[in-house]
Amino acid sequence: MKLKNKIMRGLLAFCMAFTCVLGLAACGNDTTETPTTPATPATPAMTFTVSETVMDDANNVMADLKLIHNNFPMQDQPFELDDLTSHPAFIAYPDFADFTYYVKVGTVANVASVESITLGSEFVKDQTFELSIGKNCHLTAEVYYVEDNNLYIAAPIVVFEAVNLEKIKINDTEFAVEESLSATAGEVETAAFETSSSTIAPKADSENQYNVVVKEANNPILLGLENVTSDDFVVVKKVDGDVVSYAISEVRATDKLAVYPVPYSSEPLDEDYEVYNNTTREYYIYVLNGDIYTVILNITVELPTP
Repeated sequence: MKLKNKIMRGLLAFCMAFTCVLGLAACGNDTTETPTTPATPATPAMTFTVSETVMDDANNVMADLKLIHNNFPMQDQPFELDDLTSHPAFIAYPDFADFTYYVKVGTVANVASVESITLGSEFVKDQTFELSIGKNCHLTAEVYYVEDNNLYIAAPIVVFEAVNLEKIKINDTEFAVEESLSATAGEVETAAFETSSSTIAPKADSENQYNVVVKEANNPILLGLENVTSDDFVVVKKVDGDVVSYAISEVRATDKLAVYPVPYSSEPLDEDYEVYNNTTREYYIYVLNGDIYTVILNITVELPTP
């Protein structure tokens, strides 16, 4: 019996040794390297490079647009961009065959889609804005688009929103921008209606805030702005409640800038203008020499007596 047990123990030891020879891993002596999964390459960070000529390009576009201000043979006309640039009155202007409304602001890389941009204000993909070109004609177009990694923004947005620009945000990523244009707060020296039938008076607590009584829709307020002459051209950002729009405006030969408290019409005021009664309209006027002027109008509309 003891002999049998010795034999069994011997066989068991032999089997264990044989197993170790065939399977070194089971004995802790496996020298085979375990395959490793290759590391996933890091996604390249988004980059943005600003165009060096962005402000000059934008100013040139605005100079072209100034030529058409109040010169279209119609009024109260809405335009899409393609409608405007194909209109015979637009095509008639010299050198407008190569006109482009948009300015290359810079090149963006390593991003699938630009869902929003922030320069001054935030704008989202496919957002449109309105530009007044005179006689209550308005142009509606997209704020920006991206093509071949280049970011293009409409010139009126650039010349206004890029004032003192120190950074631009693309989606959720901010990039430092070398300041392209400085601006200072300019002084509003005079403000008066073109004709005296409507009235304007400064509000007591602000020299640039005025209480106005509007009796005609074709009667502008003429602003005398420090250092602004008829040689200047301006972009006006108008805020009516939640509605923001832009306009190109001419500085008259008298060195006055005309702004309208209510939409222009050559017809007498009617009940449609009641919506502007007891409202506030804000004007932010950017002159391309780098000055910003602020005018706030508290509006009362007085309809003609039946």
